[in-house]
Amino acid sequence: MVTFVSRLWGGNVSDRHISQHDGFLPKLSPGDVVMADKGFTIAYLLPADIGLNVPPRVSTKCQMSSKDFFKTTNIASARIVVEMKMEQIKNFNILNSGIPLTEAHLSEQIVLICTALTNLLPPLLK
Repeated sequence: MVTFVSRLWGGNVSDRHISQHDGFLPKLSPGDVVMADKGFTIAYLLPADIGLNVPPRVSTKCQMSSKDFFKTTNIASARIVVEMKMEQIKNFNILNSGIPLTEAHLSEQIVLICTALTNLLPPLLK
């Protein structure tokens, strides 16, 4: 289930900037965990009681430890579900067509409604 949708941002805005300014971080509760990509450097933005789940860096010189292997497998499984949810959202035809400039101010509400509608679909996992 999607519980937060950030504002829409232009393509030239960094992930770090969005994380700092979209209102997501204040909504986190102690014990929450943020899942992020390897290059997503927001650890310093998170309070100590919020976890950061990033795939371990893989060295080409040595074999991955069993701990890192299982951590990577668990993160990959969760990422697949996130990608499936994002695909559900993208499947709304209204998001695949251009929005007239006179209606651009509605784009964030359109994305929010499409996302909320996906939460009414059957769960991706049983």
